[in-house]
Amino acid sequence: MLVGPYANGKTMIAERFAVEHLRTSPKQRVWIAQTREGAGLGHFYASILQALRAPGADMWNLGRKAEQLDHLLASVRPRVLIFDEFHNALRGRARDVEAVFAFLRRIGRQYDISPVLIGEVAVCDFINATSEMASRFDLVAVPRWQYDENYLMLLDSLEAALPLAKSSDLST
Repeated sequence: MLVGPYANGKTMIAERFAVEHLRTSPKQRVWIAQTREGAGLGHFYASILQALRAPGADMWNLGRKAEQLDHLLASVRPRVLIFDEFHNALRGRARDVEAVFAFLRRIGRQYDISPVLIGEVAVCDFINATSEMASRFDLVAVPRWQYDENYLMLLDSLEAALPLAKSSDLST
């Protein structure tokens, strides 16, 4: 789990990880799914199908989505599935959340996929509510930026990466 306040760089960390993986691996094994707003397993499946670039990710039949997803996971064989904005999957009835957790357990067992959950601190609370889920995830907290040397280095690196006509001296 990678948790922290909104707009704090969690997605950037995940994207950087995925890009670095692509540079070193002949086949894409890390996929990022932008977890959709909306409760239930259907929305969650649709997020994964869209991330895997599957046609028909918006179909309404849950059974068909599940079949298509199982087929894709077996053929694409990802090693890591990153679920960005995972707190969106937790907004629903308790049985919907449990179904999402059951899916996460199943992909680890059946396909040897490591799920990574990224989101607000509420994700940690939901995962730690049961010992079964808590034992499956290590927590990495992304703290709020402080006005310190690390922050100034970030500003300098952003300025160096941006194609500006002239220097802005952001860190000063």
